[in-house]
Amino acid sequence: AHHCSMCRRCVLKMDHHCPWINNCVGFRNYKFFTTFLLYSCVYTITVSLFVAPWAVFIWNRVPEMNQLPEMTKFNIMIVFFVATMFFLAVSGLWVFHAFLTANNKSTLEMGRAPRFKNQRVVENNPYDKGFNVNCRDVYGKGTCMLCPVYTSRGNGVLFQSAEAPPGDMRRLLSSNGMASEDEEIVYNSDLPLNLAPVMSA
Repeated sequence: AHHCSMCRRCVLKMDHHCPWINNCVGFRNYKFFTTFLLYSCVYTITVSLFVAPWAVFIWNRVPEMNQLPEMTKFNIMIVFFVATMFFLAVSGLWVFHAFLTANNKSTLEMGRAPRFKNQRVVENNPYDKGFNVNCRDVYGKGTCMLCPVYTSRGNGVLFQSAEAPPGDMRRLLSSNGMASEDEEIVYNSDLPLNLAPVMSA
C-alpha cells in the first residue's frame, strides 16, 4: 500500500493519483482506468477517421466544399484536430500502462524499486510472472476481460511471486486465523503467492 497525500488515505497497490478523475488509481480501479483509456483511444481515432476526408477536402479547398457555411468548415477542422491530438495523448498514456500491466509494475515502482519489510531492495521485479498471467491478474479472463466489470484477481494484500514456496500461503493464512493448516487454499493461478508485503513509503 501507499499513502496518498491528496486523498489522505492508503491505497492498495497504488499506481498514481489522477487529477482528471480526481481519485487514486490502484488495485480496485486499475482495470477500469486502463479500459477507460482504451475506450478513449478507440473513440477519438474513430472520430478522427470519420472526419478526416472532410478535413482534407476543406484543407485542399475542393470546389464542392464551397457550398458549406464557413462555420461548418471551421467546426469540422476543429473536431478533426482536437480528436487527433486527444488520440495521440491518450494512446501514449495507454501504451505506457499496457507496458506496466505486461510487466506487473505500477507507476510508482517505475520510479524506484520495491522495498520489502526487511528493507531488502530488489533490482528485478519479483512479481513479474509473464505477460499472460500479469494481464489475467488485472483483467481476469474470459469474455469480460475488456468490459467495465470488476474481474481482477487477488485481494490487493497478497501478491503472487514465482520465488515464494508453495506452502507459504497456507502457513500465512493459518497464522492470521484466516484458514486452518489442513484447509485447501484455492487461488486461481498456477503460481504461489509472495508473502512479503511491499513497503512503498
